[in-house]
Amino acid sequence: MKDKLFILCCLCFTLLMGSCDKCGELDCSTGPPSFSLELIDKETGENVFTSGKYNAKDIVIKDENQKTVSTYFISENNFNIINVALPSVEGDKELKMELGKAQVIIIKLHVRKGESNCCTNYFAVNITAENFAYKQSIETGVIRIEI
Repeated sequence: MKDKLFILCCLCFTLLMGSCDKCGELDCSTGPPSFSLELIDKETGENVFTSGKYNAKDIVIKDENQKTVSTYFISENNFNIINVALPSVEGDKELKMELGKAQVIIIKLHVRKGESNCCTNYFAVNITAENFAYKQSIETGVIRIEI
């Protein structure tokens, strides 16, 4: 009888341990893959929105299927940047940014899926701007494109 009770206790303990949530109360931040752009006048080195050359309303970004991409214009202390958020879908992406009717910038990137034991996140990586000089800030991660 003691053997059966011991085996039953071991079985219950094993089942309980196997069903434990290994992540506990961990909160995961699994927002969409996003990145930020700053557009710089290649002649003056000034932000084109700060200088008034372009207006935030002039920005339209579409994906390869001609669907408008979610953007948020951040304007604070003359630091004017465009935050771009994409769907959480892995793969290569090509975006077309239009500034009014005057400028078209093709942005290519890859959305990478990152998984851990508890969370899945998506990241925009390998971001390039075709036919424009660009550089990603080490401090802020903002991609500066000279137009």
